Amino acid sequence: MTFEAVIPEGRKGRVDENLFKAATETAKEFAADPAGWLVLEGSAGSGKTHLAASIVSALIDRGSPAKYVSALDIPDLVRNERFEDTDGAEGGTFSSLLDAPVLVVDDLGAQQANNWIDSKVDQLLTHRFNGRLPTVVVLAKPISEMSERIALKLDDPGLSNVAQLTGGDTSRDGRRINIPKTMLDRMAFETFDPDGAPASKSDERSSLAMALAAAKSFAESPEKWLYLHGPTGVGKTHIAVAIAKVQSEKGGSITFWSVPDLLDNLRHTYSTPNESSFYSLFESVRNCELLILDDFGAQQMTDWALEKLYQIVSHRHDRLLPTVITSQYIIWEGADNSNWNRVRGKHQWESIRSRLSDSRVVTERLMAAPDYRNRGA
Repeated sequence: MTFEAVIPEGRKGRVDENLFKAATETAKEFAADPAGWLVLEGSAGSGKTHLAASIVSALIDRGSPAKYVSALDIPDLVRNERFEDTDGAEGGTFSSLLDAPVLVVDDLGAQQANNWIDSKVDQLLTHRFNGRLPTVVVLAKPISEMSERIALKLDDPGLSNVAQLTGGDTSRDGRRINIPKTMLDRMAFETFDPDGAPASKSDERSSLAMALAAAKSFAESPEKWLYLHGPTGVGKTHIAVAIAKVQSEKGGSITFWSVPDLLDNLRHTYSTPNESSFYSLFESVRNCELLILDDFGAQQMTDWALEKLYQIVSHRHDRLLPTVITSQYIIWEGADNSNWNRVRGKHQWESIRSRLSDSRVVTERLMAAPDYRNRGA
């Protein structure tokens, strides 16, 4: 992991390209002259660890000392030191982290949570904070979800430089919306064309207009559910992001996930030694103020994936928590909806579809029109 190996624009679909480029330049500047703290914040798979490791590689290449540690390994380092089980290797102890000339702490927030471990993490960060020692912190979850003591250090304007990789806008009360600003700027109600592609027929244009009207009504007062379905390229994501934009301007808190990305993140946290990171993400999706699930059904239809989606859908449906879903899956099963072949006969999918079909909770709009992206159609 070096700066030379960094994809200049970041991983497509994982990051805000402009923010990633800016974060890369900030990381290079830190590597050239380590001072203060650099905090890297972004979703899983956004390249935070790569940038942090690249800083260490650059320092070592020019003969400067630096130390890298995963927060997940801190408990083992403390135990090694406590029981003197280091075989004389001074670098394998917790104390060696305290005064390292440059320290990278990766995956902060993913470590097992208990009073003992929390106290050691706090000891490490407080020592380096008070000493103004050059430190790079890679976050496994947003600063807003950290304890107040740690958050105040990470966000200290006199010491820390927080670099966002996946960005998002911020509502007026300071709550972050995890949608890249480029999407929020581009996908507004004002920029949605209900006339569709040139080849759109009257009934197809009508379906787009009806979906737009339902979305505007939902955006003004999010209640219950809105389900937008239809073929690819008709503007489902555009309308969903436009809802988020309106709500962000009103000071609302929005959680936006592409369902395949959500399941990737859930699998990643599920496979880590710290179960709390999985449950923290899972509960934040199940109970957030307004949830937008994009590309619902585009994920692999494994039993595990369907189980997690069922748990999310059932929880929010029963509690009438405001939810927007976009999908290529038409709620009713028909010969023209070939997607059903992937899930036909799966019990949990039938349970999900039953809730999506509940007209008492779900406002459903079919967007049936040619692909917007094919302007020559």
